[in-house]
Amino acid sequence: MRRFAGGGAILHRNEITYSLACSTNEFPAFRDITKTQQLVHEAIILGLQNLGINAELERKETERPDPYFCFVNPSKYDVVEDGRKIGGSAQRRKNKAFFQHGSILIDSKITPKSRKEQKDRGKIINSLILGFEKRLGITF
Repeated sequence: MRRFAGGGAILHRNEITYSLACSTNEFPAFRDITKTQQLVHEAIILGLQNLGINAELERKETERPDPYFCFVNPSKYDVVEDGRKIGGSAQRRKNKAFFQHGSILIDSKITPKSRKEQKDRGKIINSLILGFEKRLGITF
């Protein structure tokens, strides 16, 4: 299936998918496409760091990201851990609003495979929410 916001293919298995829709009139910081991606990924990084994950923002330009598979190569402003892409997104804009969706890989480093997995997912999601609140100055 091709998503209207674009982006490469993702195997929806060990990941958390998110989406964000917002008016750029309400949040002027989101008027620039690249800046929006950077801000959202910085919020995700704060949430992951709160869980002890060594996540950071990719700073290097890549020659060309893989157009078909999202997590093959990191692009500038993707979320990486030790050079490995663990978070990416795509964005669509129309009428002074945007929609951004993305995925954050979760694996055994973040959550153990056990009966507590649902609870651990909740902990991850709560930590991501805190990252958004801290970076963007908003409350959910």
